[in-house]
Amino acid sequence: MGKQAISKELRRYLPRGYGQELATQFQCSVSKIYHVVTGQLTDYRILEALLDIIQKNTAIEKKLARQNLHKKEKAMIEIYKDWDFPDTQYVRQKTEKKQIVLHHTVSGDKVDGDTNWWLHTPERVATSYIISREGHLHKCFDDEYWAYHLGLSAEHFNRFGISYHRLDPSSIGIELDSWGALLQHTDGLFYPVTRQNGKTVPNLKCKPVKNIYEYCSNQKYRGFQYFERYTTAQLDALKRLLNFLMDKHQIPANYKSDIWNVTPRALMGWEGIFAHSSYRQDKSDVHPQVELVNLLKSL
Repeated sequence: MGKQAISKELRRYLPRGYGQELATQFQCSVSKIYHVVTGQLTDYRILEALLDIIQKNTAIEKKLARQNLHKKEKAMIEIYKDWDFPDTQYVRQKTEKKQIVLHHTVSGDKVDGDTNWWLHTPERVATSYIISREGHLHKCFDDEYWAYHLGLSAEHFNRFGISYHRLDPSSIGIELDSWGALLQHTDGLFYPVTRQNGKTVPNLKCKPVKNIYEYCSNQKYRGFQYFERYTTAQLDALKRLLNFLMDKHQIPANYKSDIWNVTPRALMGWEGIFAHSSYRQDKSDVHPQVELVNLLKSL
């Protein structure tokens, strides 16, 4: 065999009838085409044409493989809507994933409000997925890429004696649609929180929240006794998504109760599933609702 032989692995990309087609093109015998393929003859014009055919067919195969993967992914994790963010809203760079980070949106009933906000800001802040209260999974961009979702500075790492390194590229963000922390007003109803004159107060411009999760008064989470409860449908969808992502990216759950506080494991980039509050003391997402804790323990 000559050095210019086309490997058997690549020959499978040559379509049926290619020999006759090229023989007609180059006005030669079909056997000459086959001899070039096997390396018994060297003709760089024919070889170049063969490689061009192979290149085109491998590109088609890869495109079909990607389409099949996306179809399979959509079926496995029941994607409700693919927002297909433009490249300007995330970083289109494939990176190895080591962490999955859970957030909640601090917003009302519609996922559209969250996605539209992100789509009209230039900072490339987003998460790959949002899960609505109904358990519908919204995909913003492919989880092989990344966007900013942690908000960590070098100074923040210094406080914990950890060298600064970017964690956004190696983590996948998931948002649960939820108001998060709530405050009870004098009318007895529960409202999302807002800041007024340097104080945290009920946001009376919002509708009262009815789906309440209450912590003991002596065991508040990040200073709050009341949160909107993550729904059963949300948690069911979250479990399916986590199992899918853990398998796809080979990320272990590694659940430990330290994730509900700032933990060096998260900041050092250790593998596992974490909350946004695992990285930052000023965040209360996600909160340790018992059903969510049990879900993470079960993975």
